[in-house]
Amino acid sequence: MADTNWGPQDASQQQCKTELPLFTSLSMSAFYVDLFGPFHWISQHQMVTAGSSAEAEIYATNACVKFLIELEQLFDFLQKKDSFMPTTNIVYNDNKA
Repeated sequence: MADTNWGPQDASQQQCKTELPLFTSLSMSAFYVDLFGPFHWISQHQMVTAGSSAEAEIYATNACVKFLIELEQLFDFLQKKDSFMPTTNIVYNDNKA
């Protein structure tokens, strides 16, 4: 499951009266991997400034898929891929764009 919070409109940030320049705040990405229970979770600032919420969601989903590929390669190296990894990995996000 992947999700993101796009740009400076984060409600947890302190509100200031000074208007922030557009595209100067980095979005937050998060993803969660469930493998017979919680396996991995990460939340971090994105490395690029997304131009829209849809673009930020794509970056978050991309980070999740990269981790799944690395995990699949690790289990394949350990010869445990058939035991731990499904044949199809499903990634959910809430992007409606």
